[in-house]
Amino acid sequence: MPQGASYAVRRLLRRRVHALRGGPDGIGVLFGARDGTVTVEVLAAGRATPDDVAWAIERARGIAGVDDDPTEFLAQVRGHPVLGDLARGADP
Repeated sequence: MPQGASYAVRRLLRRRVHALRGGPDGIGVLFGARDGTVTVEVLAAGRATPDDVAWAIERARGIAGVDDDPTEFLAQVRGHPVLGDLARGADP
């Protein structure tokens, strides 16, 4: 599961189901947490192609922020007079 002071899986799980596309072939995703990992289930109201499922998983990754890695950003702002202090507080 993503770690760090700013990643709170509880925020993600407050609203576990996210609608991604409406209509008769609507698609949504259901988030969960199990054994230290974020889980995603794709929910389909009608027909869903493999491309639809891949699209939904990609959207879910963005919603959950599981791929966010602030390392490069924190390195860039470390010397900034205002952001440097904030970066040190977030990433000691």
